[in-house]
Amino acid sequence: MTRTQSIWSSALAAIAKELKPEELATWFKDIEPGDITPSQAVIRTPSAFYSKWLEVYYAEKILSALEQVTGSRPELVFDVADEPSSSKPADPEPKQPATKARPKSKSYTPKLNKDYTFNRFVTGPSNRLGHAAALATVESPGIAYNPLFLHGGVGLGKTHLMHAVAHALTKRHRNFQIRYFSCESFMNQFISALQKGGIEQFRARCRRVDALMIDDIHVLAERTRTQEEFFHTFNELYNAHKQIILSSDSPPEEIPTFEDRLVSRFKWGMVARIDPPCLETRMAIVQKKAEARGWTLPDDVVEYLANIAPSNVRELEGAVLKTIGYASLSGQSVTIATASEVLRADRPKIPRGVITPDGIEKVVGGAFGVTPEQLQSKSRARSIAFPRQICMYLTRSLTNLSLQEVGSAFGGRDHSTVAHACEKIEKEQTADPEFRSTLNSLTQQVRAHAARSD
Repeated sequence: MTRTQSIWSSALAAIAKELKPEELATWFKDIEPGDITPSQAVIRTPSAFYSKWLEVYYAEKILSALEQVTGSRPELVFDVADEPSSSKPADPEPKQPATKARPKSKSYTPKLNKDYTFNRFVTGPSNRLGHAAALATVESPGIAYNPLFLHGGVGLGKTHLMHAVAHALTKRHRNFQIRYFSCESFMNQFISALQKGGIEQFRARCRRVDALMIDDIHVLAERTRTQEEFFHTFNELYNAHKQIILSSDSPPEEIPTFEDRLVSRFKWGMVARIDPPCLETRMAIVQKKAEARGWTLPDDVVEYLANIAPSNVRELEGAVLKTIGYASLSGQSVTIATASEVLRADRPKIPRGVITPDGIEKVVGGAFGVTPEQLQSKSRARSIAFPRQICMYLTRSLTNLSLQEVGSAFGGRDHSTVAHACEKIEKEQTADPEFRSTLNSLTQQVRAHAARSD
């Protein structure tokens, strides 16, 4: 190993401690060090897009790591490789001999939401990986990440990103053929084709395209015959280097009754998880949704609305639209009182309304053998501090309380302490599947406790 390789290996080890595994695999797997001297560090990347993204989001981490290893802080230079290489795995099944390109199906424009564009997508720590992968897909369809598999809860922006990719691809590439389905639609059209003898036409619609997008692919669970059809469609498109984009409410390996061969293929490209947005991201979403309709909201109203739906961006948008719609029709200014009045009818429908910090404290404290008094105390012993951090994380996730209010509920701590606790627990559950399972179990217990207490 050369001196440069040794330095870069040590720097990568330092960087790895600060990143999620999927971030490390996405942005650092395909880059290599050039010359690294005390005054300059050259990093070779596979594309200009990589270079730009690394420069914006990871330059400081790279420089800090190099400084740790070498004792100097060099100027960072990104060098784009002449011929980007594809990191796709080989298809374990033999490919058919090359044939003449088949004619594409007739021109088709998918029905897309005009508001679901990249310009209107607000990025934050919870969705940055999925957003970056979507942008890379537009830059190099069929090459960068194929398939692109987005997963996360309801209303977090998976469909928005898929539509944004479709908008961008049709704008950038003339005559680019895209077929977009909800999984329900894909399944129904396949069944109809079988019944009416139109299976070849159905296959032509799905396979003679440049990109196939299927939303909510998990709906295919237990649909053996449709999975078989999709498997062959996937293979044909993949072998032809056509882009495949899928979304699901779960990662591939957690979709029940899915065939192993499909799960394996879903992992060939990029699997990007989208989490519920943090408060700051939700506030940015509220501001952007309001500005798109010509409104500028006061800061206190923005924060109030941002806490209406902590884990569902779609509900958040609905709250903004109802509030400004009411204000527009009534001629009133937008205040917290106005927003509260407009949204009051919605609150009983939110199942998390009965969850309280006290209830969370009882459930978590009972699980870890810690008393409410200890959780409220100033003790920093790990046996107490860790359950306290879990309490803060669950309270932040399952209630409408702000960072400041969560801190007040747990011994009068400030908002930065709560933010640190939430970040720590989020990293812990991302890195440790067993802890994530424990956290999910605690969440279910909290909901059950709240339901009993109602």
